[in-house]
Amino acid sequence: MKASETLEEYIRFFNTLEQGLNNGALERLTHANMRFSDPFNDVQGREQVTAVLTHFVKQVKAPHFNVLHIAWDQQVCLLRWDFSGELPKIGQWSFPGVSEIHFNDEGLITLHQDHWDASQFFYQKLPIIGPVLRWIRKQAQPA
Repeated sequence: MKASETLEEYIRFFNTLEQGLNNGALERLTHANMRFSDPFNDVQGREQVTAVLTHFVKQVKAPHFNVLHIAWDQQVCLLRWDFSGELPKIGQWSFPGVSEIHFNDEGLITLHQDHWDASQFFYQKLPIIGPVLRWIRKQAQPA
């Protein structure tokens, strides 16, 4: 499979995550020893990635990634996206981010690394800790 075909299916996989985890999409699209990293996780191997994604779909209702831009450089792809979903304690949740996706010669994904600001778009929305973090952020800004 070509990396571009893998990427198209991988994007669909993330937007139908619960079904994708059940139909073996991760096994078809990724290398067995792939690495997944985001602000909360850094795991290696399909079993660990599956555990992270299974936890994610249990926590987040109606997750959706709207891919805004795709940029390729040989076997590396950058996806700029907007995420939306719903969390029990936070409610509606949305934020922008970028995924760095690496492919091997067979077109399988070897690395998925997400880049987004967890402080601004997650921690600052939490009760108790959120107001403290917002105050710290304000103190760090110029007068």
